[in-house]
Amino acid sequence: MFKFSVSREDILKPLELISGPAPTGNDKNPIVKNVFMSVYKITESDKSNLNESFKDADYALLLKCTDTEIEMSTIIPIFSLCDVEVGETTVNADTLKTIVKSLPVAETLNFEMNGNCVHLTSTNNDFVLASQPANQFPSIDTSIASYELRIDAQVLLDLMKTTAFSIAQENYRTYLKGMRFQFDEKTVSVCTADGHRLSLNKGDLISKVNLDPDNQTDRFIFPKKGVTELIKLIEQIKPVDKTVTLTLSKNSLKTIIGDVTLISKLLDCKFPDVFTLLSNLDISIVVNKEDFMQSLRRVSIVSAKTNAVEVYIENRKLILISRNSIREEAKETIVPVETTDAIYQTGINSAYLIDICKVIPNKLIKISMSQSCRNALIEPVCSEDDPMNYSRYIVSRRIIG
Repeated sequence: MFKFSVSREDILKPLELISGPAPTGNDKNPIVKNVFMSVYKITESDKSNLNESFKDADYALLLKCTDTEIEMSTIIPIFSLCDVEVGETTVNADTLKTIVKSLPVAETLNFEMNGNCVHLTSTNNDFVLASQPANQFPSIDTSIASYELRIDAQVLLDLMKTTAFSIAQENYRTYLKGMRFQFDEKTVSVCTADGHRLSLNKGDLISKVNLDPDNQTDRFIFPKKGVTELIKLIEQIKPVDKTVTLTLSKNSLKTIIGDVTLISKLLDCKFPDVFTLLSNLDISIVVNKEDFMQSLRRVSIVSAKTNAVEVYIENRKLILISRNSIREEAKETIVPVETTDAIYQTGINSAYLIDICKVIPNKLIKISMSQSCRNALIEPVCSEDDPMNYSRYIVSRRIIG
């Protein structure tokens, strides 16, 4: 059996937080469209791991959604003011969320299993929802943990948001379809690439990680969908001074933020060494980021179909030129804040540079280049007025492959 009551507000936000992985279209496995619901009795040992809202609760409701690659779950306190019966089932996640959202504020919702259906009733409403057996609901294996990383939520959010834009949309190289994490005792570094641009950033961990010399699992590739859902989750919860716990297993990553858990399978592949791309860059300029971004936007109007911009450095000035097939041309000269006395020429996708400028919070950026490899490294210039930033971005016609 399965029976409990909960307020509309107590179940709506948790449903919205964890329903992202549940697909709404046709799927070979229809049960993944459902939300897993399990009512269980809280033990004293359970309460030590739960927050204050569970202090006077006798039961808990576990909600879980998955697409078999990502799994998100959360727990809601259930108080035994009315009859509660433990049990579990699954119902369509999108349907349940839409119904709950449509009901009046402050309504009490009563759930009860009746045969193969779940009855959802409130003051003036009665819904009968089709269910599927809970034992058919898939779950992601979280084997013995290798490492546990603890990081500030805002630090993790900044790391992901400043690099996620260069994850490959579609690519036959599996390692480009996610975000590579690598950690040491005190820091974690992230890296993404799509073949023509590469993003790097790093942040501090809250507590020291004791690395096992016999365990080489100090890096993993978090798939793009997991990155997207985790960014969305942190922004929705808006945790203040909250710690995110990342538990790394052989084939999965479990992320815990407050009462929400996200489990993701990891990409089973290796990310190539990219740090050699940062060497031998002997030409550099420093420009105002906002001015540079606006110049790129103006010049690329002419080459809107390709976003191709020619970049020249001569006479200690930066020159941007774009052309199109009907012989139109745009040219703009920028006087850098600092520059080396060199002559340089290359072609770059202006959209890539604009994307990078958008995620760098600093006022000035440094662009370093080399005649030999044609790579351009963009990095923030930190001052007393700017936040410290460890991000690095490389753009080229072909960086990694």
